Parts: sequence; C-alpha cells; structure tokens
Amino acid sequence: MEAYDNESRALISGIESDARKEADKILGEAKKRASELRMYTEKQIESILREAEEKARTQSEAIKKKVLSGVEIEVKRKSLYLKEKIFSEVLSRVKEEFKSLIQTPSYRTVLLNWIVEAAVGLGVDEAIVSTSKNEQHLIDEELLRRAEKQVSDILGKNVKLRLSRNSGTQQGIVLTASDGRTAFNNQVATRLLRYQQKIRDLIYTQLFGE
Repeated sequence: MEAYDNESRALISGIESDARKEADKILGEAKKRASELRMYTEKQIESILREAEEKARTQSEAIKKKVLSGVEIEVKRKSLYLKEKIFSEVLSRVKEEFKSLIQTPSYRTVLLNWIVEAAVGLGVDEAIVSTSKNEQHLIDEELLRRAEKQVSDILGKNVKLRLSRNSGTQQGIVLTASDGRTAFNNQVATRLLRYQQKIRDLIYTQLFGE
C-alpha cells in the first residue's frame, strides 16, 4: 500500500512537473508573441503617425498655396482697379485742361495743328472743317489758309478747306471730305482714345515704375 502511494505521488509529481514546463513554455511563447505584437503595433502606430503628419503637412502646404494665390489675385485685382481709376481720373483732368485751353491765345495754334493733321490723314482735295460751338469763333479764313499752306507743303498738292456752319458739342476738329464719304475725327475724346495706350504706359511708368 505504501509502495502504491509512493508510485502515485511520483506519477502525480511527474505530471505536475510536465504541466509546469508546458505552462512555462506556453507563457514564454505568449510573452514573446505579445512582445512581437507590441513592437509591430508600435511600428504600425509610428507609420500611421508619419503618414498622418505627412498628409497634414501636404494639406497645410496646399491650403497655404491656395490662400497665397487668393491673396495675390486680390492684390492684382485691387492694383488693376487702382490703376484704371487713376487712368480715368487723369483722362478727365486732361479733358478739363483741354477745355480750359480754349480761352488761351495759343489754342488757335492747337486747332491749326489738328486741322493740318486731319487734312493730311484724310488726303482729299477738298474738306469741310467742323468743330464745337465754343471753338467755332477761333477758326477764321486766315487760319484755314495757313492750314491749306501747310497741308500743301506736306502732300505736294493744293487742298481746299472751308468751315462748316453747323457746330457740335465735342471739343476738337472733324474733317469731312466734300463728297461726305470719308472723315477724319480729331476731337479731344477721339485723340485721347487714339493715344490712350501711350498715356496709360506713361502713367504706369511714372506712378508704378512699370
């Protein structure tokens, strides 16, 4: 009986020892697996964080570029508006200056030059000179003869000019061929329109250094 008990205890002890070894083995493998899993998880987390950081940086740059682009567009828009506003104001002042010239003695010379320029541009043998009511009294036969002489010297042919009895409202000169088919507009508004690009370039150079 005692021998049986000893055998039983030895068997049980062996089983317990084997179970303990197996348990230790399983526990060791579990710890190793847990450690590997933790390292893998940490790497995954780091990878996700890097991707998130890179994405955030990319989005931040895109937003920054978009904002800067919008600011640049707004600055250009306001700059263009300012330039055009100044250009319009300058044109208005120039028109006022031309209007005030009518009262000066030198304005007859201005009209003479405009008539000659229009006659040369028109290139016909006979033309009618039209102007505004405020300027009509400044154009007499003497001025027309001087204009004819200058045009003849330039074109090498005789040109006949006569003043229209009808007056308009726009300052400046309009020359119409006697047959009414062609005309040369040398009114102030048209002249400014004709030279507006040069005027604009001058303004931009003087005021904005462009």
